[in-house]
Amino acid sequence: MDSRVERTLAASKYNERVGELTQLSAELGVEMDSLANFETARMPAAEKKLSSTLFSRLRHVVTESQRVNDAALALTNKDWARLGELLNQSHSSLRDDYEVSCKELDFLVAEATKHPGVRGARMTGGGFGGCAIAFGTEQGLAELLPGLEAAYRSRYDRDPVFTVAKPGEAAYLKPLV
Repeated sequence: MDSRVERTLAASKYNERVGELTQLSAELGVEMDSLANFETARMPAAEKKLSSTLFSRLRHVVTESQRVNDAALALTNKDWARLGELLNQSHSSLRDDYEVSCKELDFLVAEATKHPGVRGARMTGGGFGGCAIAFGTEQGLAELLPGLEAAYRSRYDRDPVFTVAKPGEAAYLKPLV
């Protein structure tokens, strides 16, 4: 679901988020690429030490890392309901803790997740505009899109662009000889 909200990462708060993660890493004495593995048992102490903004960023990174692992398990088990829940949780965290969403993406996600044929949705990419994904049944998405397009156009005076994708076979390595 392309919101058609142009974003330029250099002009957005994206660089601010990178700076916050750098500061967070320094304040916790943890390498930046290890923030995702920050122990949840240490979260209460970190909350006391950090500003509310930096703690929100940490909470997003830690919980998003766990959601990725949980999503891999949900995919392996074909637990589509759980995968949908994880997508919804991810969007909430990106919106509230990491603060990289925008009203147009929030609208697309909220409207999509109201539909019974949609199991979950979240923004994608660097944020501050761009796209979101919705995960659901083929029929559910077919029923959702016309109404969502009209509602979005009415609210934002802009046409969204929707692309429907179907899952394919998993990637694998194949010897050339």
